[in-house]
Amino acid sequence: MKKLLIIGAILVILGLGGVILKYYKIKKVKQKINEVYNDYVVTIRDTNLYVKSGNKYQKIGEVKANTILNLDIKGVYMHLNDTNYYVFYKDIEKTIYTKINDPYIATRYAITTSDFSLTKDDEVLRLKESNHLDIIKEDEDYIVKFNNQYYNLKKTDATEVKGKANEEADDGIKILYYEQLYDKKVRDCPNTYCVTVDAFSE
Repeated sequence: MKKLLIIGAILVILGLGGVILKYYKIKKVKQKINEVYNDYVVTIRDTNLYVKSGNKYQKIGEVKANTILNLDIKGVYMHLNDTNYYVFYKDIEKTIYTKINDPYIATRYAITTSDFSLTKDDEVLRLKESNHLDIIKEDEDYIVKFNNQYYNLKKTDATEVKGKANEEADDGIKILYYEQLYDKKVRDCPNTYCVTVDAFSE
């Protein structure tokens, strides 16, 4: 009987120890998630992109180290803004990044192949499912927008190009963006996004 009591006590202690260990493990994960989450993060290694299927996350592509990503949902798998994709919290860290004001309205979008790459100088992202990506500009490649970043998309990786709202156009439409007016007789332009009073009047 005494042995049974001892065994029971040991099992209780082990059970409580397991619960406490699990609690601190979850707490540590949450702390790490809070440390790395930000509107803009950077990948710290070559890693995977995932899609959510039910309660599981399945690999759908790859992303290179030192790639800027724009997030909008915090979790073990962080959601990439304006996409269906996620990145694992251990593969990113906060970065200081100022969003560039977008001077174009996309009037066309490209329907990609089911296995395509997005590049800057080198390959940055590779995805294994078709996407609809806004075309910002056309040159030797398409300049497209993905996750609030500009990338090059090879024309061979686009199966079709369509006009948005059934309107065909040759290129993006440039629009005027400014943050404030200034009088050049009084002072110089205080920042990049400003326009003179005379120019605005014209």
